[in-house]
Amino acid sequence: GDWFLAKERGAFRTPGLPLFAAPFRMTLGNYALQATLVAQHLLVMATSLLAAAICGRLTSSSWLAWTGYALSAAGISRAWHANLVLSENLFTLLLLASVAGLVRYLGKPSVTSAVLTGSLIGLATLVRPISTYLWAPFGVTLVITALPWFRSGDAPRRSLWSRTVAAVSHAAF
Repeated sequence: GDWFLAKERGAFRTPGLPLFAAPFRMTLGNYALQATLVAQHLLVMATSLLAAAICGRLTSSSWLAWTGYALSAAGISRAWHANLVLSENLFTLLLLASVAGLVRYLGKPSVTSAVLTGSLIGLATLVRPISTYLWAPFGVTLVITALPWFRSGDAPRRSLWSRTVAAVSHAAF
């Protein structure tokens, strides 16, 4: 989350993680660290559930969704990261939520879904600036799916394109 500039002594922290941790510090005082760690573990669980939901949406299979959840929840390193106050858990959840927004948009295009996807990428960028680069592939996907030739095509072709784009975007993470 730090940007080191060409000047000496110039480092800037993106505001996402401090904004996440501030309410715990303001309301719980000495217990803020424990509350932050509990919240981070909840973020890990939410990320696993979101990954399972995306798997289920892309494959239309509840069995594969549960398999995806089991594989995601079994990751030991994710639980280890939740024991440290780091931006990874919040960033991963926001990044995966932006993918879920894109999958939702590809399933049923609407302005609300597009705004939701863009807002989630923006929130992820506030946590870690690397997600700035997601605007390009997500933007291209949103534009392509809004074109008349895409919308006038048959449903199986649209569905195949939507699932392919979503799977490629999801695999990048």
